[in-house]
Amino acid sequence: MGLMGMQQHASRRGHLSVADEARGRPRGRPQALPVEPNELGSPTIDPGRRLAWVLATNRLLSPDARLSAREPFIAALQAEGVSADSSRVSRWESARLRIPEPVLAAYERLLGLPDGAIASLDRLLRRTSGRSASLSDAAENVDHARLDELFAAVEAGRATGGEWLHLATGLARTDRVYVHPDTWQRVTGTLVSELTRSGGVAMLRRFEAASLLIAHPRARAHLSRQVGEFVTDPDAQNMVPALALLRVVGDEPAAELVLRLLGSENGLLRRGAAEVAGSLASQGVFTGTRADALERFVGYELRRIDDVGRRIDVLDLVGQVSEEAFARLHSAVPEPRSKRVLLRARTQREIGDADLCRIVAEGVATFAEAALGRTAHDPDLMLRRLVREALFHTQRERRHLAAVTLSLSPYARAVGRALLELTTDPDTQVAAMAWSTLRRLGHVVDRETVATAALRERRDELRPRALLTLGLCHGPLRDGDAAALVQSACDPRSSAEEQHAAVFALGMAGHPCLQQAATSESPMAPAARWWLRSGPSLHDDDVVTPG
Repeated sequence: MGLMGMQQHASRRGHLSVADEARGRPRGRPQALPVEPNELGSPTIDPGRRLAWVLATNRLLSPDARLSAREPFIAALQAEGVSADSSRVSRWESARLRIPEPVLAAYERLLGLPDGAIASLDRLLRRTSGRSASLSDAAENVDHARLDELFAAVEAGRATGGEWLHLATGLARTDRVYVHPDTWQRVTGTLVSELTRSGGVAMLRRFEAASLLIAHPRARAHLSRQVGEFVTDPDAQNMVPALALLRVVGDEPAAELVLRLLGSENGLLRRGAAEVAGSLASQGVFTGTRADALERFVGYELRRIDDVGRRIDVLDLVGQVSEEAFARLHSAVPEPRSKRVLLRARTQREIGDADLCRIVAEGVATFAEAALGRTAHDPDLMLRRLVREALFHTQRERRHLAAVTLSLSPYARAVGRALLELTTDPDTQVAAMAWSTLRRLGHVVDRETVATAALRERRDELRPRALLTLGLCHGPLRDGDAAALVQSACDPRSSAEEQHAAVFALGMAGHPCLQQAATSESPMAPAARWWLRSGPSLHDDDVVTPG
C-alpha cells in the first residue's frame, strides 16, 4: 500500500472520534489523551503520561463499548474492589495521579490485557527514565502460600510471564524468605532460558521479573551466575536479552564487562554488548579509561558507517559520548554526508532527515487510526510521537520503550500491518527500522504473514533483520518456508549474519527442519543443535494473538 496509500485509506474512513466510535454514536470532542510536551530530542521521557495513554486508549477503544463510557467503567472498577470515582479515573488517565498496582491489575482484567503486562510496562518506563520503580506494598503483605504456588508453577515449567512477575515481586518485597540454593539455581536458570526464547509481552514480563531478581540480595548471585554461564556457552544463541540485564545493574563492573565483550571474537557477543553499551553510556558509567575505550570502539565502527546495521548501532553511541569525544570523532570522519549524519544523530536524536521521519510516522499513525475509526481532525499526538520514536530515535533503548508501549496499545495490530508494508520501502534505512520495530510487536503479527515478506526480501543487508523478526512472531511456520530457511542457513554464499538469523527463525519456530540444519556440514550446525537442546520460543496462553 505504501505511505501515500496508508494516508488515502485513512481519509476514506468515517469521521467519528475515539470516544464516538467506542460509544457508537456521534458526539463532541472526546476526552483528551495524554501527550508529552517535550521535544523528540529531549534526553528524558514522562513515564506517567505514556502509561496513562496506554490505559486511556485501551479503555476508550475497548471492544466492550460499555467500558468506554466513564460511569460504567467506574462501576466495573468498584466491582473489582477498587475505590474509584470520576475524578480519580480522570487523574489516572491524564497522569496527574500515580496509578496504584491494584488499579493497574483491575484495568488489565477489565480490558482483557495480559496479567502483569501494564505493571511490567510501568516498571520498565520508570526504571529506564530514572524514576522510582519501587514496589508499593510492605514486606508484611507478602503472601507466602502464594509464593509456594508460584515456585511450584515455575519448577513444573508451566509459569506464565505474569506468574514469573508475581513471584519476583513477592520475593522483592522481602529478603527474609529462605530458598534452598539448588532451588535458586533451577529457578534462575529456567528464567534465563525462557527469557532468551520469548518475545513481545512474554519477554517483557520475564525481563521485569529478572530485573527484580537481579536486584534481590539473595537471588542476585544465582541469576548473575546463570547469565554468565549462558553467554559463555560457545554455541549459545540470542544473547541480547540476557546481556540486557547489565542495563539494570548499571555499575562500573557492568561497564567493564561490556567493554571486554565489545572486543570478543564471538560476533553474537559483540552485537549484544554494543546494544547494551548505549544504555550504560546514558547512565554515565563509562568514565576515565573506560570512556576512552568506548570512544576507540565508536571510532572503529564509524569506518563502517556505510553498512546499515553498523550505522544504526553506532549512532546510538555517538549520542552518548562526551562533547570532547564527539568533536574528535566528528572531525575524524572525512566524508561530508557522514559528518551531517553524525551531527543530526547528536543534536536531533533521529536516524534520518527530520521531514522524512515525520512523514513516515504520520503515514503509519494515520493508517492505524483509520483502522480503529479515528480520523485526521482528532489526531492522537502520542501515537505519532511513539511511532516516530520507535522507528527513528538514535537511542536503541528509547526505540525499545516506544515500541513496547505501542505493543500494549489498541493500535498494535494496525501499526504492525503498516510496519510490514513499510519493510518494502526503497529507502534501505527506513525498511531496516521497520523490520526492527516490527520485531517488538511479534505477539500481534502472525508468522506466516511475516514469512512471506521476509523471504521475499532480496536486499542482503536487510534479509538478516527480516529473518530475526520472523523468529519473534507467533504461529506455525510453513514447510516450504522452513526449507527456504535451511537453505539460507547452510548456503556458504549466505553471509554469517543471514545464516545466524535463519537458524534463529527455525529454532524459535521449533520446525522439524531444524534437525536437517543440525546434521548438516554447515558451520551453523552447532547453533541448530543448541536450539534443539533449548527448545522453541515461548508464547504465553494469556497473551492475545491474531486469529
